[in-house]
Amino acid sequence: MRENRKIRQKSTKDSKSGGTDPRYLEIANNLRQELLKGKFRTGQRFYSIRKLIQVTGRSLPTVRSAVNILVVEGYLQPRPGSGFYVTNKVEEISSRGRLNILTVMPSYTTPTEPWFTGKIFTGMINVAERNRAVVSFYQRRTSFRPDPKDIKIDIERILSIRPSGIAWLHAKDFDVPLLKELIAHDIPVVATMRKLKELDLPLIQENNLVFASMVLSQFQARGHRCLVVILRDPHDEYFESKVSALTRTAQSFGIKLDENDFYRMKAESGASQQIKKRGESKWAVYKKDAFELERFLKQRKKVTGIINLASEGIYPILSLMESPFKDYFKRTSVLHNILDGVAIPPLPTGDSLATIAPPLEILGEQLVNYLCAVVQGKTPELQQSMIPVFSAGTSMKMAPLD
Repeated sequence: MRENRKIRQKSTKDSKSGGTDPRYLEIANNLRQELLKGKFRTGQRFYSIRKLIQVTGRSLPTVRSAVNILVVEGYLQPRPGSGFYVTNKVEEISSRGRLNILTVMPSYTTPTEPWFTGKIFTGMINVAERNRAVVSFYQRRTSFRPDPKDIKIDIERILSIRPSGIAWLHAKDFDVPLLKELIAHDIPVVATMRKLKELDLPLIQENNLVFASMVLSQFQARGHRCLVVILRDPHDEYFESKVSALTRTAQSFGIKLDENDFYRMKAESGASQQIKKRGESKWAVYKKDAFELERFLKQRKKVTGIINLASEGIYPILSLMESPFKDYFKRTSVLHNILDGVAIPPLPTGDSLATIAPPLEILGEQLVNYLCAVVQGKTPELQQSMIPVFSAGTSMKMAPLD
């Protein structure tokens, strides 16, 4: 009963704080701590789903998602019709000191989504045991318009987890106040993909020149000579670095690509969150962008290829594919950059979407390796030039003959 009360108290405390964190992550972190403190023996049956619903006051999907995290991490083994049982990994870890590597994510992604964060998570788990580390997760409240109250809650919650080191996913400039506070507590932090103007954080990212060369060579091989690029915020360091690399290398591939060929989306950053909050359709939120993009493309009649750098940029494209403008895409190639955990959608044309992405599992491994080395006083290897992964879909076509 005392343990049950403990789980309930943690959940209630979080509710009173007004948190918007997905509760399954909080429940998973609490249950992981119970396991690592030796409450359960190897082979012992774990709490039932029904019991966890009762003591946490959370729904069935929330509780199942929490337990699924522990299954993926290897602490629990599901037995159909019987429940979940504790594996020997718990005993091995609890008998030795372990580093707690905390993965801090934004509100719009989860450790189990299959396109971006989920693959990073897989890589982190792959090397955690080798480094005698435990990987846990926190979904930050701080958003595109950060509130000082949210920053305070994030700091309190992150510090309460007592991380040995922090892997900060999808860093943005509005994260700087929170990161400064954490660094002041002497917690090692490593970020991914994007440099922050006010902080010189260790950074693990893909090689932008290799990214640009890989993208342009795919279009060149199919006979494309005029391209456009869709991006979200030209002042975002991630997009600035990609734009710079693409424009610097385009001429060497015989491709026309300059500042006039970049379409900057009009929808404000974070429109995906608007869709969820207001229940609006993607098409309603991005209607203006679809209209503007159509006009932009009509002004560039020689263009036969589109590079979509912004994940949300796929929505205006999909909208146009289902409009009277759809015939345009019979002769136009589309390449989608996987970013921020946005699902890869099917195309109305029946084509499969060609994609390019960082080597995400390797990125996850590097995060854990780097932080563990720092904490252990070793010289860390910071890999900043990972090779992106290209997947050819049928949306990449041969350019039409003039």
